[in-house]
Amino acid sequence: MSPVVTQVLATERRAVSCFAQVRGVDRVPPHRRRHRRIVVVARIRPRFYITMPVTDGRTVTDVENDLRTLHLKFQEREDFSDTVQTGIVISTTPGSQDRVHKRAEVLVVVSKGVDMRTAPNLKGMATDAAKNALTTSGLAVGNVTEDWSE
Repeated sequence: MSPVVTQVLATERRAVSCFAQVRGVDRVPPHRRRHRRIVVVARIRPRFYITMPVTDGRTVTDVENDLRTLHLKFQEREDFSDTVQTGIVISTTPGSQDRVHKRAEVLVVVSKGVDMRTAPNLKGMATDAAKNALTTSGLAVGNVTEDWSE
């Protein structure tokens, strides 16, 4: 924690105006006047910025407990990942070890695992019917090529 004001003012006129801003009074009290200088008593502000905990590669419950301890608000979003196991944090915004405002909201992206789907049997179907079967099962249609066989 650091003090807000750390100036020593040279003239009494500047001291009066600065003291009036800091303390909310019209003039400097007599007991504060010495040698035409004044020492401004500063209030110490609490920390406004904190450091994010390490989040990547940890379980979602551990990360959420750390964020609750720091009194940070968070939202959780799930996403598929081929490389990260289910229930493990993929990333956060703001990122791990970043400085954030104490009222910031953190987005936590959690892995749902690998997106595995069952492909329908397309053998003997017409091209349009096969495309329709792929899209209804949640798969994307790629390049279509035809090959003749006997």
